[in-house]
Amino acid sequence: MIQIPNQLYFEEICRQIADGSRSVKIRVAGKSMEPFVRDGKDFVIISALPEGHRFRRNELLLFRYNGQHIIHRVEKVSEQEITFKGDHQTNCEKVPLSEILAMVSAIELANGIRLHSLSLIWNLRSLCSRMVLKARMLKRKIRRQ
Repeated sequence: MIQIPNQLYFEEICRQIADGSRSVKIRVAGKSMEPFVRDGKDFVIISALPEGHRFRRNELLLFRYNGQHIIHRVEKVSEQEITFKGDHQTNCEKVPLSEILAMVSAIELANGIRLHSLSLIWNLRSLCSRMVLKARMLKRKIRRQ
């Protein structure tokens, strides 16, 4: 078995989608976006950013940060940078626009259902996921007391 470093893997993904004619489907690896997308179970559909794309809160983007390739949710957009946060994290990443590589145009759940970026179902699932996460954190906090 050959193992490809993430750097090369994501560079190739960006090359494959660069002209905007196709997307790439990859399995989610990592827990930072749970429970919205689940490690090893769900897929993300990566697409090129359309010309003149206006970044919006709540969309998922692929970006480079401290030498890593990450997919997180947009929290805040400014002229110079975008602030991201994983759904299962407390810390944020501030990323210059030059490091934004692609967008997640859809997620495909383990059962085959596809949710398109920023659709009503996407936004409802996102809201519910965040509520579940907050409830879990509150439960842990209560147990510690």
